[in-house]
Amino acid sequence: MTDHSPSDDRSAAAVIENERGRGKRSYLHYIPVSLYLIAFYVLIKLAGADVRAVMFTMYGYSLTLVEVLQLAASLIAMLELLKVSHPGENNTVEVIFMLCAWIVYLLFFVLGASQTRGFGIFSNTEFLMMIVIFACQVFAGFLLNARTLERSIADNR
Repeated sequence: MTDHSPSDDRSAAAVIENERGRGKRSYLHYIPVSLYLIAFYVLIKLAGADVRAVMFTMYGYSLTLVEVLQLAASLIAMLELLKVSHPGENNTVEVIFMLCAWIVYLLFFVLGASQTRGFGIFSNTEFLMMIVIFACQVFAGFLLNARTLERSIADNR
C-alpha cells in the first residue's frame, strides 16, 4: 500500500485548479505592461515636455517626471513578476514576452545612441535606467518561473 498524505491532495488540487483557470486568460494577459510605459514615454517626449523639470514639491521633496517614470518602471516590473509566480503553472510564455519587451527597449536605445533618425528620444539616461530595471525584471522572471516549476514538479513526485 502506498503512503497518501493530505498534502498530495492539496498539491494535485492546486495544479488542477491552475490548469482550469489557465483557459480563461485573454491575450491581453500576455502583453507586458512595460510596452504601455514606452508608449507613455514617447507621448511625453513628443509633446515636448521637460522631463527634468520639477512636477511638484511636497514637504521639501521635489519630484520630476524622470523620477516618476523610474518609479512607474520599478512598480510595473514588480507587478509583472506576479504573472510568473503562480506555483504549478508554466509561465514561460509570459517571461518570454517580458524578454521581447526588453529587447524592444534595448533596440530603441541602441538606435537612439547610434543617432538613427527618429530614435533620438531614446538616447538618454532615463531610458537607460528603464532598460536596466526591465533587465532585472526579466532575469528575476526566469528565475522565479523556474523555481515555481521546480517546486511544483517536486511536490507532484
